Amino acid sequence: MLIRLGVHYIVTDMNVAYYSLIKECFPNTKRFHIVQHLNRAFDGVCKQIMK
Repeated sequence: MLIRLGVHYIVTDMNVAYYSLIKECFPNTKRFHIVQHLNRAFDGVCKQIMK
């Protein structure tokens, strides 16, 4: 078995170019959009502070 087939999670930004590459090279993975999650968390903190 290839090592890349054992990869389950990949952390990326929201760049669309990564999607096809990851799907082709790492078919068993779930993508995690770190920048999107960080932005949502930051927005939540900002909203709490502003209240």
